[in-house]
Amino acid sequence: MTNEEWAIICSEVVDLMNDYVRPLVVPLSQETEQGVRLIGTGTFVQRESGGAIVTCEHVARNAPLNFSPYGHEMVYSYTGAWQSFVEPIDVSWTTGALAKPVRAVPPHQVALQHQLSRYEELLFFYGYSGENSHYGFDVHETNGSGYLTQQKQDAKPDPSVIELLWPNGRHDWSKRTTAEARRQMKLDNPAGFSGSLVWNTRFLETGGDLSRWTPEQAVVTALLKRFVREDDALLALPIEGFRSVGGLE
Repeated sequence: MTNEEWAIICSEVVDLMNDYVRPLVVPLSQETEQGVRLIGTGTFVQRESGGAIVTCEHVARNAPLNFSPYGHEMVYSYTGAWQSFVEPIDVSWTTGALAKPVRAVPPHQVALQHQLSRYEELLFFYGYSGENSHYGFDVHETNGSGYLTQQKQDAKPDPSVIELLWPNGRHDWSKRTTAEARRQMKLDNPAGFSGSLVWNTRFLETGGDLSRWTPEQAVVTALLKRFVREDDALLALPIEGFRSVGGLE
């Protein structure tokens, strides 16, 4: 397979994953007297107790947080309690009822553990970066963005963290990325993606055939936590590090 053929495949995979994951993800913002600012990213998941938003603890500690489900003009404020676990876990879940019923990640799409069939497997995350987020009249005006990435092969073995590649300017656009988005989007600072779920697309695992693979075969495998600039790496918590404490069993 040539590099050009591989790029075409990756473009199709990321566009399909964008369509599938986008409705599950929300920007989490904080409103103060000075205005509204993006704090991080959250994802709707199905827990034993019902639907919830999952994000990082260092995001949730800024509560109360506002969110607006994809396709809804209304902005909701979550003022309820969070179930939180500080570092080294760094994960939080809403425990109160959400203001709006939403589509959520189903239990069967949550992996038991982070396990790739091969290092080259395509991983995906969708979220909201601060450098690409703008607010007008206290409303978030910027769409989220999805990325395909892979696990760093030269990362030091550590069962408590996964290192993912960050393009840092060395990226390819998907076919559906508009010319306007290519002009306006910045890719220098991933701050704001904290709390995004990482998906194992299982594209290579299932045969690497676009005619047979669908996003429904993907599973959640980790949670993005922070960015290490000197390594151009995104650090993520493996699913086994928070699956049980989050009531996803």
